[in-house]
Amino acid sequence: MNWRNFINRLRGKSTTFEEDLAEELEFHRAMTEVKLGDSAAVRRAIGNSTLAIEQARDAWAFVWLRDFAMDVRYGLRALAANKTFTLATAGALTLGLGVTGVVFSIFNTLLFAPWNIRDAGSVVQVLAERGAPGRYSGFVWPEFFYMRDNAQSFTGMTAFDTTGIRVTQGDTMWTAMANVVVENYFDVLGTGFALGRGFSPSSGDYKNPAPEIVLHFDTWMTRFGGDQSVLGRWLDLNGHRLQVVGVAAQGFSGPSPRSPALWVPAPWRQIFHPEAGEFNTPNRCCNEVFARLKPSVDRKNATAELATLSARYRETINRKPDKFLLVDPTVMANPRFFSQAAPILAAVSVAALLVLLLACANAANLQLARAMSRRHEIAVRASLGAGTGRILRQLITESLLVAALAGGASLLISAWLAGYVFGSIAGAEAGSLRFSLDWRVLAGILALTLAAALLSDLAPAWTLSKGLHTPTRATQSGRLRGVLLGVQVALCTTLVSGSSLLVRALQEARQISPGFAFEDVVRLDPRLDSSGANTAQAQPVLGALAERISAIPGVKRIAHSSVVPLGNSFNATMLSNPRTQAQTRVGFADVSANFHQTLRIPLRAGRYFETADETRKDIVIIDEALAKQFWPDENPIGQKVGEATVIGVVSSIHIRGLAGGDV
Repeated sequence: MNWRNFINRLRGKSTTFEEDLAEELEFHRAMTEVKLGDSAAVRRAIGNSTLAIEQARDAWAFVWLRDFAMDVRYGLRALAANKTFTLATAGALTLGLGVTGVVFSIFNTLLFAPWNIRDAGSVVQVLAERGAPGRYSGFVWPEFFYMRDNAQSFTGMTAFDTTGIRVTQGDTMWTAMANVVVENYFDVLGTGFALGRGFSPSSGDYKNPAPEIVLHFDTWMTRFGGDQSVLGRWLDLNGHRLQVVGVAAQGFSGPSPRSPALWVPAPWRQIFHPEAGEFNTPNRCCNEVFARLKPSVDRKNATAELATLSARYRETINRKPDKFLLVDPTVMANPRFFSQAAPILAAVSVAALLVLLLACANAANLQLARAMSRRHEIAVRASLGAGTGRILRQLITESLLVAALAGGASLLISAWLAGYVFGSIAGAEAGSLRFSLDWRVLAGILALTLAAALLSDLAPAWTLSKGLHTPTRATQSGRLRGVLLGVQVALCTTLVSGSSLLVRALQEARQISPGFAFEDVVRLDPRLDSSGANTAQAQPVLGALAERISAIPGVKRIAHSSVVPLGNSFNATMLSNPRTQAQTRVGFADVSANFHQTLRIPLRAGRYFETADETRKDIVIIDEALAKQFWPDENPIGQKVGEATVIGVVSSIHIRGLAGGDV
């Protein structure tokens, strides 16, 4: 059977089929006449020939496909004849499906889409439990180097961190975010190069690293105009000359939500910021660690090996071994990102589903109103022999056509709007994320479209088709309209109530005291962290800046800090609890005199910093929480924290967020 004849059979127009059927019936009649001999007996034996032809046609011509094709053609004509209804219903469903599709696309990217790295399926992020149970982060550099040099479960293990830098390019200067990476970073994760190469092995010598730079593709295009002669060019980074050796492949930003402007070897972090000491102390945390598993090694065995190595390494520094977690290289697989994003995504997903249900209820009301106006047409079809199931299929097919139109529009909305919506919420944190219509998004929107079609039409179609055989169809349709209206009111009330609760939560959040005054405080960022200046070099600059700002009328006090409370910045170190000797992760900041007075942070014991204290490294001020943790029954003044002496205790403040959990 050729395809044209097959299609014709579906349409019931196959000449060959009709000829074969007529020939078969004629042969059957002739054989019956030979057997019975009497014409009247033959007619009685054969029965209704027209009915036999219809039954044979149904058996041979895939009647359900033929009926579906007829329903589609009829539905398209019916929808085209009533454009107002079609556009109104499709618009309502497009709104619901579009909002849900955008949320689903964002969720899919965060949960399932791996970073744009080479062969992401064999890559894992290695997380170590730090501080409180369930709080995971990366490694300190000495521990990472020990793991990398001794682990046998991986074909490669690499790490990176971020830092701000100042780039001098001829007569222009610009600040940028750079990723400081291990020399094998591009070998383990890279997707190739648009120009040049990655880092040489000598770049990993943290005493004398090779001065090499790899540019991000976007940086190459925007800052250098895609000039291929950029290779070999020397740039000034924080007062040090480094040479461009490569340009990363287009689209590669590494396993990080923020796209770096460039990459430099990890040892340069210490040269740019010599006081940080990442490479020679186990107290400064943390970098991000990724590894590529060997084909013969599973995650359980790799985790066990890391635990053994950690115990061996930590024994040399008299600390307890870490617990490890190997996760997929996606955003939401990281417990830190998951804890931040999951509550927001859950709330937004519920709201999106409510919008979809509201759109379905609205579309159902429109479907019911149109169906009631077609009672005469459907009654005629029923009188001609169409059963309830046949009429129901026709109405559902029309609803599927409308939903398909809305689903196609929602695909376009999801493809265009998902990245924009997430970018407007996450800002720079969404820099390297790409939202695409992969098979999961397509399958999800298809399932939502089918569900929306059934929800919006099944009840109206069933009520109308059953009501044709009863005198109470008007009462039934009226009752259904009342139910649908009640559903719409309930959903609208739920959405309004949820929105009101969110607004109320924001109002309550504004009432939470962060522990310091902020109403009349202005923040100024001189960006000295990206200038390469150390503390001694920065002091004269900050002093001159403080004098000039203090001269402005209305300025009462001025102070500076390496960490801005609630300013998306945080530093941490590991301290030994004097009572239990357990290692505790503690946040810290380098501050000037007048810092606590400027933010009006209450003093609980001891004294504040004075101007003469700004150059001292042997004194600290701690907060109440740390004082109660380390010396619950003693006076903390005069006690030792590491090598420093406690001279003051202040009230605890929120650093990273109002929900707490700053350490």
